Parts: sequence; structure tokens; C-alpha cells
Amino acid sequence: MFREIFNWNNEFGRGRCCMLYSAWIFKFLRDVIIGTLYVAYLSSIGFTLNEVSILSSVWLASSFCSFLSAAILERFPRRRYVLLIGKLLYYLLNLVGLTVIPLFVSDRASLMVIFTVIIFVSGALFNIVNGGYLTWHSNFVKGDNAAYYFSVQQTTMNIFGSIFLLGMSRFVDHFKAGGNAGWVFLVVRGIAVLFAVTDLFVLSIPKEYPYPKSTERIELKNLVLIPFGHKKFIMTMGIYAIWLLSMGLTETVGFYHLQNEVGVSMTLLNMYTPMYALLLLLTSGFWRMVISKKSWLVTFGIAGMLHAPSVLLTAFVTGSNAYWLYLVIIMIQSVAGVGLNLADLNMVYVNTPDVDQTYYIGFFSMLQNLGPFIGKLIGGIFIGILGERTVLFAGIPFGSVRFLYVFQFIGLMVCSLLFIATRKRLMPDRKEIRT
Repeated sequence: MFREIFNWNNEFGRGRCCMLYSAWIFKFLRDVIIGTLYVAYLSSIGFTLNEVSILSSVWLASSFCSFLSAAILERFPRRRYVLLIGKLLYYLLNLVGLTVIPLFVSDRASLMVIFTVIIFVSGALFNIVNGGYLTWHSNFVKGDNAAYYFSVQQTTMNIFGSIFLLGMSRFVDHFKAGGNAGWVFLVVRGIAVLFAVTDLFVLSIPKEYPYPKSTERIELKNLVLIPFGHKKFIMTMGIYAIWLLSMGLTETVGFYHLQNEVGVSMTLLNMYTPMYALLLLLTSGFWRMVISKKSWLVTFGIAGMLHAPSVLLTAFVTGSNAYWLYLVIIMIQSVAGVGLNLADLNMVYVNTPDVDQTYYIGFFSMLQNLGPFIGKLIGGIFIGILGERTVLFAGIPFGSVRFLYVFQFIGLMVCSLLFIATRKRLMPDRKEIRT
């Protein structure tokens, strides 16, 4: 099956090969652009924790520009070069601009303003063109073989990406210890530029197909009217929104609570990565079998029902039981995570019609950003209202974050049960993959 799916000698296999390579590159570049290597770089040039937090919020704000993707891209019957130019500008601004400018601008206030503008503009470009690439590449991941493709993508992306990121992190730590933090990040970001160039080259290879659409009129209202006009799609997105919002409740505060209020060690918190990589190798075949026998959405529901109790258990983690209870939580979340991530990768395509895909995928991208944002907002308001007050339950003082884990558990269970209960109504239309 691997030879069939990743056959460079036909246009569909070649497209999937290019998608796979781009996914590997994205795994590394994401860490350089918004992950740990990015935060370490900002710290090395003098930004404070508060300033780093503000710049991270700017990146999040730019993600809402994905809503404009369809309104812009629908004007182009062929988008290859528009997308490539957009992504080229994104890489130039983020990887080159943010690296070179601190060499010439030393004033902190000016640097903060320049970084804010560049991060927002580059983030907006990324979110606009990303929807275009998802629409373009949807031709290569349809039908029964999509499960195999996403399984290979998820496995190899995590293995290769983790190995490479670990190597780069060790490289940075080694030279920072010798007082060479300044140039070592220039080297890392220089390597990232080289990877970005290869990413642009690879993304230019797949064949581009026509983009079917139901109307020639390009109006902003179509960004909402067209998705809401497809009942199966909007029902799927409505249930999925419950998951996204629930996950956002503890996305920021959960890590802080476990580390600073409960006292869970950083080593234990980071055990999820190697545990997930191991169980990804062991259970991918099982989750592909579930998808083939059930469906993508039912698989998401089953994995969600397995994941949700681990969230509830997190509310009961204390300093005295963390070393065994949190390990149990990590194991449950790793097994469930393989199924969830596999199904989630295809969520953008599962009930998306072939006509007007740019609008549907733009709506999906907006939802992926808006859901967690609203969840974070609700979580922040709840913490502000409850303050330092606690309620003793099972000998454990329940404060705001522990209650948020309980609410999150309820939301995840509701979403999972809805996907299973509506399995017949939301059964995806069969989309054959062309090989």
C-alpha cells in the first residue's frame, strides 16, 4: 500500500509525496516560528516574558485572517503562483525579517513595534494561503486510502520532527552554555530558511486541478452563507466546535496550574512526547482499522470518549499522587491521541463538498482558531470570577482550574457522544482517492 499511496510516477502519488515532505518541514519550522526555539530566540535578543506573551497574542490575532482566504483566492482560477508568492513573503518576513532587523535596530520600543507588525502581517499571509493549499491538496487525500496517508504522515512527522528538534535543541543548549547564544540562533534560523526554500520548491510540484464553484459572484457573505447552506457540513462543524471550545478552557492555564500550583516536574509534564511517539507506532494500525469499519467521525467520538476521563482525572492530580496518576493520564491520552489526531487531520475534508471548497475550508480554519480562543476567554473570565476561592472535594481543594477540567470533561464527552449518536445522519459521502 505504501508504494501505491506514495508512487512518484503518477500525479496523485507525487502530490502525496510532496504533501508528506511539506508536513515534515512544517513540524520543524513551526517550532522555529512559534514554538520553543522561537521563544528562546526572542529571549536571547532581550524580550521579556510579558513582551513574548504579547507577541504570541499578536500571532493568535492574525489567525482570524483565515476568514478572508476564500474572498481573496476565489478570484483566481489558478492559484499556484499566488499561493507560492504568499508563502514566500511569509517566510521572508518571519524567518529573514525577524532575524535581520535586531542586527540594525537596538531601541526596544521600536523593535517591539516592528516585530508586532511583521508577526501580524506574516501570520495573516500564512492563514490566507494555508486555506488555499488545503483546497489544492484535497484532490490527493480522498476515499479509503486517506486513513493510510494520514497515519503515515502523523507517524513520520512526529518521529522525524522530534528527532530533528531534539538535535537542534541540544545544539542550542551546548553553545548557549559557552556564551554563544547570539550567533547560534542565527545558525538555527539560517537552517530554517534553507528548509523553507525546499518547502516552496516541493509545494510547486503537485498538479493543480480546477476549483469547482456554484457562483461566480465573490461576496463576503458567501463565507458564511455557503457553509451554512450545507446541512451535513455545518452539523459536523457545530459538534466539532464543542470540542475546540472545551479544549481551549485549560489550554493556557492547565500547564501553569500543574507546574506551579500542583508541583508536577517539567520532566513528567514532557513525558507525553516520547510516550505518544511510542504508542503512535504501536496503535496506528488499530485506529486505521476502526476508521475502515466505522467512520472518521465515529472514530473521533470513540477516541474522545477514551480521552475525556483522563481530563477529569487531571482535576484530581496532587503533589502526592502526581508521579503515578499523571503517568496514567499520559498513557490514556497517548493512546486516545493517536486516534484523535488521525481523525482530526481529516476533519477538514470529511464532510466538505467538492464544490466551493475554498469557502468551506476557510470556514473550517476560522472555526479552528475561534473555538479555542472563546474557550480561553471563558476560562479566563471564570478564573477571574472565582479568584482564590476553593471548595474541598474528596480531600482536595478545588479551585478555578480544577473546575475548568471538570467542565472540559463534560464538553468533550458531549462532543464525542454527539458524533456517535449522529453517525447515520453525518455519514460522509464516499470520496474515492485517485491513484
